Amino acid sequence: MAIAATLLCSLFAVSAQAATVSDTDDDDDLTITLTISDTITENLDAVWGTLTVAITEVDHVLNAGDEVELWVYDNDGLFSDTVLWGFDFEVTSAEEAAKAVNRTFDVSWLAIGTSYDVYATADVDKEIMVLLRRQR
Repeated sequence: MAIAATLLCSLFAVSAQAATVSDTDDDDDLTITLTISDTITENLDAVWGTLTVAITEVDHVLNAGDEVELWVYDNDGLFSDTVLWGFDFEVTSAEEAAKAVNRTFDVSWLAIGTSYDVYATADVDKEIMVLLRRQR
């Protein structure tokens, strides 16, 4: 079973004062929050932020080894968008025992322009165990 969430944040070059813009989206047991600097200044190379992923087992059981993929894109293309950042990981035994995942990742990329429509996606592949009993 796969669950996914996607969110969109826009940022533009405005001033040198550091502020942030944030957005959250959820789908079933998955919630993601992307927080990024809302300014790009001339002569600064990097845009920074954080991506937080929270997974519970309200709807589906969480198992060690479940795969999680995280991506941040620039919504700049007609046919495809530019990948700015990506990371994948597996749910640990400790997270399985706690019945929850709550991780925050530093997100940054080199700024080439002064305007971005940034969005994040998260995909979780939860292992579904089916127990079959044979009756005699």
